[in-house]
Amino acid sequence: MIWNKRVACGAALSVLLAWVGYPTLRWLAVSWRDNDYYSHGWLAAAVGLFLMMRAWRYAKIESDLRFGAGIGVLGFLLAGIAYFTGLNALRAWGLITILSSIGIVVLGRAWWNEAWPGIAVVAFAVPIPFLPDIVASMTFMTTAVLRGTVELLGLPVVFKGPLCTVGEASFVIGGACSGFRSVVVLMPIVLLAARAAGDNAAISLSLAAGSPFAAFAANTLRVASLLGVGALWGEEAAMRFWHSFASAIFYLAALGGLWLVRRIVLVRFFPVVAVLAILSVSTPAAAGTHQYISDTSQYLYTSNEARFTTRTEMFLEGNLEKVPTSLGDWKGYDEPTGDDKVLYLRFYENSVRNAGLWLMVVKGYEESTFHTPEVCYLDDAWTLEQRGYGRLSLPGGGVGVRRFLARSAEGHPHLVLYWYFWKSGARDIAEGAVMLRVSVEIRDTVKRAEEDAVDFLSKLVEAEFGRKPVPRGALFSKDLLKILKRESAAKREVTPLPKRLIKADRNARSWLKRQSVPNRIVQRPSRDRRNLLLSYRIPADAKAYQHTFSKSAAYDNALAAIAYTARGDY
Repeated sequence: MIWNKRVACGAALSVLLAWVGYPTLRWLAVSWRDNDYYSHGWLAAAVGLFLMMRAWRYAKIESDLRFGAGIGVLGFLLAGIAYFTGLNALRAWGLITILSSIGIVVLGRAWWNEAWPGIAVVAFAVPIPFLPDIVASMTFMTTAVLRGTVELLGLPVVFKGPLCTVGEASFVIGGACSGFRSVVVLMPIVLLAARAAGDNAAISLSLAAGSPFAAFAANTLRVASLLGVGALWGEEAAMRFWHSFASAIFYLAALGGLWLVRRIVLVRFFPVVAVLAILSVSTPAAAGTHQYISDTSQYLYTSNEARFTTRTEMFLEGNLEKVPTSLGDWKGYDEPTGDDKVLYLRFYENSVRNAGLWLMVVKGYEESTFHTPEVCYLDDAWTLEQRGYGRLSLPGGGVGVRRFLARSAEGHPHLVLYWYFWKSGARDIAEGAVMLRVSVEIRDTVKRAEEDAVDFLSKLVEAEFGRKPVPRGALFSKDLLKILKRESAAKREVTPLPKRLIKADRNARSWLKRQSVPNRIVQRPSRDRRNLLLSYRIPADAKAYQHTFSKSAAYDNALAAIAYTARGDY
């Protein structure tokens, strides 16, 4: 009788929580329908519920109130953070955790021991926050690894940001090439496979934690194989034939690699692996460094795009303005510029090296803030020679630079080096962009001037100054909660769209995707027209002609790019 009452109360409470959490459940349903990365969500939910129901046979009359209460507290904590930040993912995870705690209290610890893989599968199907930034970062990492592999093997591949060209074939490494989809699908599959094989929770979770690395490696090999097929047999063979097979082959390779690790390493030597993992995590290998994306153009992605690190968080409010006037043997003083867009123009002298240089730093949140330094030199009657590109080896990584020789009207020669950098691979101008320009006096040779620049910039990226960022471990700190609340305030204030508008939006996007070639109308577009939209000539006597007579293919594609970007369909 007590057992039946407990089950009835638990069921009633679960239904009540599901009713209260209806907006969250609705958000999950819409995300699984519209988000291509999580289109497997319905299947994951069905599998998870099946495993939880299957674990019913292990339910015991004895309740585990203490453990269930602890899990419930964690769920309410996630829900509380979600209230302050407006992050739907935290709401979903909080709801899943609270429902799990009810199951533990009602059905006992034995039920939890068998049901937790199903709960984890459902939790993995929740779309994570900041998805565009994560996908952009993974896309950049994929491109960086490919570029390094290509340089190592000496293959004739040219990279210009996300565009890579090999022979007559061109490929764009976009979000679909990031490997994120493989990660979110592989983790629950590996977890279920490990549990089905009878592995304990530690080994199962270790395999699930390692699956993102396996998925990323397999995806990078997949993209590399596409480049190889494109180089040998052309773009048509790579995209129409090999693309479909490669996805399945390398996905199975990732699964096989993880299973091999399980058999050889984890099952036999798990305690040793666990100790090594703990030591590697606790060792601050690159503590106190901050990474940025650099390039030689403010507007275009180029093959000089790179990633470099500094000891100071340059985009933290006020930090860039506090670059020390003393950097090792370099001593500097500021000169007035009369331009509020320039943070400072500073001359540094190094008596030990008998060197001098000018440092200019420009920071802005609008593209109109920047122009190429050549403009300033030409306006001041300098003559420019030997314009080109170079690469500087700094402690924080190699940096591609634009370089040229400048000579003043009085005949003083300078070596000018400059580049731009951003906070992340998204290059979001709203987060800020920085142009750093170094003009080195050529007192000996050009080579010696470049060495002076490298010495100075090495001191700059290694220097620590200004404020420190919020520590990553301060998850529940007031400062971090304020930041998250500010970042997501706009999301919480957005009024939900009416159903008819949601349906119209979905239909419009579906139609727009069908216009992208290749499609049934243009099945084999030329290489340079791939992924563009069909455009239609409108007769002069049509009613819509007066509104659209100036419409062009470029206009169509520009609007499509804006529409895709606004909806997050990269």
